[in-house]
Parts: sequence; structure tokens; C-alpha cells
Amino acid sequence: MQKLHGKRLKINIQKIIHKLYRAANSIFGKIVTFTSPMVVLSLINASCAPILLYGLNAFKLNKSELGKIDDTLNSIFYKLFKVNSKENIRLCQFYFKFLSATYLVKYNMYNFLDGLRKNGDSLPYILLKLY
Repeated sequence: MQKLHGKRLKINIQKIIHKLYRAANSIFGKIVTFTSPMVVLSLINASCAPILLYGLNAFKLNKSELGKIDDTLNSIFYKLFKVNSKENIRLCQFYFKFLSATYLVKYNMYNFLDGLRKNGDSLPYILLKLY
């Protein structure tokens, strides 16, 4: 992640997106055409989603950054199921019990902040209360 200049802290998630695509393409390159989509999604969930979500729970992401992350994860569904609408992608995610990237980021952020709250004497929690 690279810090961009300005009064607010912004992150450049382009390198993360490239790493995710590299990992996903290596999975797609090794699977056989008759492999179950459930197996592929399990591999994506185990190896690609952590690449995308690593460290993002410490940042407050704006809508455009969350949209980029969502589009990145949705592109895997486009490639796997050969669908071209966001509604169909949402249905695929629902039926395969795969949360969207926005929900995963927000869930991880909640767990991160809840962990800070439970450890009330930590420096990050004190700074969070001041923020």
C-alpha cells in the first residue's frame, strides 16, 4: 500500500488488485474444465480473498475504493460463471455463500475495532477514542 499526498490518508490499492489477479489466474490456470465451481470458489476464498483484505481493516475506505475492491472480486465471478450483470453476480455470491468484498472489508473492520475495544488499555484504542 502506498501513501498518496494530501490532508487525508488515502491508499493505493492497485498493487493489491494485481496480486489478487495473479493468484486468481494461477488457480484458473491449474483447474480442469470439469472442476466444480464450489471447489474453485473455496480455493479463491482460501487464497485470494486474504490477499485482497490484508490490512484494509485499519483504513477507512471511501465508496470508490470499496467499489474497486468489489469489482475486482466480481471479476472472478464473471470469469468463472460467464455472466455479465451485477445482479447475476450477487445471486451467484448468495447461492454459493460468498460475501461481497464490501461486506468482507466491513466485517473485518468491525472485528478489528471490536478487538481494540476489548483491550481498552492499548495505545491504538486510546487513539481511536480520541479520533
